[in-house]
Amino acid sequence: MHRQDIILNVGIAVGFFILSIIASPPFEEWWEEDYGKTPERLSKLLQATDIEKFNDERKKFHEKIEFDAIDLSNKNLKNANLESIILRNVILSRSDLTNATLDNSEISGDLSNATLKNSLLLNAKVTGAILNGADLTRADLTDAKKV
Repeated sequence: MHRQDIILNVGIAVGFFILSIIASPPFEEWWEEDYGKTPERLSKLLQATDIEKFNDERKKFHEKIEFDAIDLSNKNLKNANLESIILRNVILSRSDLTNATLDNSEISGDLSNATLKNSLLLNAKVTGAILNGADLTRADLTDAKKV
């Protein structure tokens, strides 16, 4: 076997090895969690209060997103773009949602003592949410529905 044949065979073997890693389920899960624009990735960014990155990633992900039973209590979510997102059974108590956009969102859960100053809730649907002590000063609730 010639040296060139050996190099070619090794190159092919390495190529197949790399492809097998990329195609493996653990790699796909890691990619989706850390780099994919999935709801899980966006949820982690919200929970880490990385609002700038959340808003940037949200712009690239145009599907309807649903967050179910995540704890965002005591979080600084100022300026978060939560437009058209379903927040089901979410804990937002004592969170700061000042200037957040929640247009066309569906919200249920605990918003007690949350700050929603200057937030946009146009056409938002609030179902069974706890709003005790929530600050809605200058929040735009045009066509919002509390069910």
